Amino acid sequence: ELYVATDGQDTNSGLSAQSALASLQRARDLLREAKPAGASVVHVAAGAYHLTETLALDAQDSRVTWQAEGEVLLRGGRPLTGWQPYRGAIMQCDLKANGLAGRNFEQLFFAGARMTLARTPNVDPDDPHGGQWAAVAEVDKGSKAVFTWGRDIKPEAWTKPAEARVCIFPSWDWAYSRVMVKSVAADTKQITLAGNTSYEMNLGDCYYVENVFEELDSPGEWYLDRAKGIVYFQPPKPLDQGDVVVPMVRDLVTLQGATDVTLRGFVIEVCDGDAVQTKDSTNCALVACTVRNSGNWGVVLNGGSHCRVSGCDVCETGAGGINVSGGNRDTLTPGGHVADNNHIWHPARFQRTYNCGINLGGVGNQATHNLIHDTPHAGVALSGNDNLFEFNVVHHTNLESTDTGGLYYCSRDWTMRGNIIRYNLWHDLGGFGKTSSWSPVQGDRVTYEYPHFTWGIYLDDPTCGTTVYGNILYRVPICGLHNHGGSDNTWENNVVIDCPALNAGMLWRDWGEYPGIIAKWRERTKPGSPYLAHYPELTTNYSAEEPEAMTGVRFLRNIVYYTVEGTKWLRGETGAGERQQLYTIAMRDQDWGKNEWDYNTIYCPPELSLSINLNRKPKPSEKLTWDQWRATGADAHSQLADPLFVDIDKLDFRLRPDSPALKLGFKPIPTDKIGCYESADRASWPLTIRSVETRPTKRWVVLPQYERTDPRPVAARDGLGGVVAKLTAGGPVRIAYYGGGIHGAGGWRAAFIKQLAAAY
Repeated sequence: ELYVATDGQDTNSGLSAQSALASLQRARDLLREAKPAGASVVHVAAGAYHLTETLALDAQDSRVTWQAEGEVLLRGGRPLTGWQPYRGAIMQCDLKANGLAGRNFEQLFFAGARMTLARTPNVDPDDPHGGQWAAVAEVDKGSKAVFTWGRDIKPEAWTKPAEARVCIFPSWDWAYSRVMVKSVAADTKQITLAGNTSYEMNLGDCYYVENVFEELDSPGEWYLDRAKGIVYFQPPKPLDQGDVVVPMVRDLVTLQGATDVTLRGFVIEVCDGDAVQTKDSTNCALVACTVRNSGNWGVVLNGGSHCRVSGCDVCETGAGGINVSGGNRDTLTPGGHVADNNHIWHPARFQRTYNCGINLGGVGNQATHNLIHDTPHAGVALSGNDNLFEFNVVHHTNLESTDTGGLYYCSRDWTMRGNIIRYNLWHDLGGFGKTSSWSPVQGDRVTYEYPHFTWGIYLDDPTCGTTVYGNILYRVPICGLHNHGGSDNTWENNVVIDCPALNAGMLWRDWGEYPGIIAKWRERTKPGSPYLAHYPELTTNYSAEEPEAMTGVRFLRNIVYYTVEGTKWLRGETGAGERQQLYTIAMRDQDWGKNEWDYNTIYCPPELSLSINLNRKPKPSEKLTWDQWRATGADAHSQLADPLFVDIDKLDFRLRPDSPALKLGFKPIPTDKIGCYESADRASWPLTIRSVETRPTKRWVVLPQYERTDPRPVAARDGLGGVVAKLTAGGPVRIAYYGGGIHGAGGWRAAFIKQLAAAY
């Protein structure tokens, strides 16, 4: 047993608390020298340890438990001191005086929180959808590197534009790009990027620009003048209320080829890369730790087997929260990694898409009993084979992006299969983006909205062989479950409240990805492949000649429940009136009989009527009533009945003993086991959840080419329920009305006309 303390000395023996070492690295090195035959423990006393190099552990550091005794902060950074007034509320600090001459960094933390690199437009901390954004005013079709700015930013004032970075959702709101600026042209109002965005840009694309000294104008913003070695910072509260810390290391703690190493009870924070990273390690564990303020992932389990992240709080990461990938896809050997009982929120501060609360991949790994919330993209990304996502709670996801889900799984590989999504609770899953990414400009504007184009559990492009069982979904307004073209997917025993239950179908003839999918399938189904024994359906249900076929989809023994009030918003948005969408199905007619919808319990109040969109190519699309749908042979044994929840108003989705769903084979969901649980191995208990408030939202970007040039003030351009006034200087006034209510007789329409008259 060794001891480490902030007041220790690395020249001490470390064999007692009275002779403690000063650093974890020295404790590691002493153990390497001693080569103990059995297990060891390193006791780390309370305090803050500022690491200037990675705590790197490997095979020779095996069989060691690192135990925090009290509140122990492992920081991959150091405080800056010697702050002086600069201008107004802005302070300045000389790096050379701190012994950091020439040091560059892109993160700065104050009082334990990440501060904002000086940007325009400024952050709005109360906005759930990413705060304030500028909008692309003009762009040549297909351009990924040049666009015109509008009135929402003023690059003419920037003295070092090549240091700036544009952060943008280009065209499609499902991919995020961060690209350095090459140049700014005041005469044409064009920004040229030093690289390409992920997709071509389009009118109205949201972006902001960071790392601009002239934009340091808001509490919490900072800027590093690399040439002068001066940090400028406008603190949100007095500097004596916390340390200002900058990162010094990339990955904070790494385990490479280690065995039986445990880190328990630490606060692990501040680094440019991953906070904790294991690679090719076995039986290693991160337990009851708080992991925060990393530049990349919070925790990575990569390769190896039987490692676990248990009872941790993970937040404010640059990329995702926990990334689990182990096992061998060639041999289907399981990894056995586990992420259990973790609380994960506010991931993906820099890489906002596809870096989720948990990314679960590889073969035979598990994520269980976790709580994930407040994410810009999906809460969970799934891939690989035979993985289990079970007993988790996921809510308030997809706050800044679309075409995603509470869980997003896009395999583009028929041989990725065997994954199970079971007994999870999903709610408040929205999606924020353009009302039409394919045709963004509508009239004179681009409109952003929440919720939009997002599903609860989303099996995309065509994900196959997945079981979705026993999940509960509510306040998922667009659609609960989405089977985007994949085969052999089972959707069973789920509860879907107040949204379309299932969207199933994709017909992408000659889709460019199919050659790659077919090549993977052929390679993995060669004689002798373990895939043949493990997934025999791969040789019977798939065809290179008909890759768009969708077969083996089973929607069985689910409960779907509708209320008038809960469905009101979506019915209003789609103009459905009193028709409630139940399914949207699209597939080839010859595949129709190879899928199954049955034994479901569906409750629809008498004020509403069920509607099903059915498209059996090449037959024309149909909008069917419930009786017409059943006449096709679907849902033959299903029933329209109240499932008799214990108390749906209190979100108690347990069933009463006399529930008709039980008679159709529905199995009770063990709701008492869902979510995090109290344990000595929890970093905190009870959990503290500060989730953003989301509600249906619309925002408009009025494009500059449509704006008037008259210098007089504009009266009520937006307001009064969405009224837009389009005015041409010196010409007649034309008023276009949008939204409900304006057509009714009332004094406020007259008041609006009076405002126009007063201004013009």
